[in-house]
Amino acid sequence: MSSVEHTDNEEKQQTPNQWTRVLAVLTPRNSSIKLLSKELDILKRRCNNAKSMTDQLRSDRDTLQTRLMRNLAEYRLSELRSKVVCQQVKLLGELDQSLDEWADTWRKLELQRSQVERLLLHHTSTVLIESQI
Repeated sequence: MSSVEHTDNEEKQQTPNQWTRVLAVLTPRNSSIKLLSKELDILKRRCNNAKSMTDQLRSDRDTLQTRLMRNLAEYRLSELRSKVVCQQVKLLGELDQSLDEWADTWRKLELQRSQVERLLLHHTSTVLIESQI
């Protein structure tokens, strides 16, 4: 067996031990990694919720806008129908405002999530470097 093959076999045999050492270093020494991981999971869920709410509001706005256009397209607008159209225009404005607020919330959550993710990667790499693995 050549020395290159021998080295490859040694690396394959040491790999499980290296990961055991990595896990041993990560687990007790850095509770901050555990806390950041939990925070990251929470932020991911919040981002998904904000995205779902934004998508739902966008869908509701599109539906209302379609109804409004259909009502405006009719030639004869009775007084009752005029009130309905005015209410729909008002609702459309409120939906647009809510949509903007949720989209802004979603953007902020995504930014916070990415910052926590970067911090978690930084902490993890620091621990690995300190442990000389």
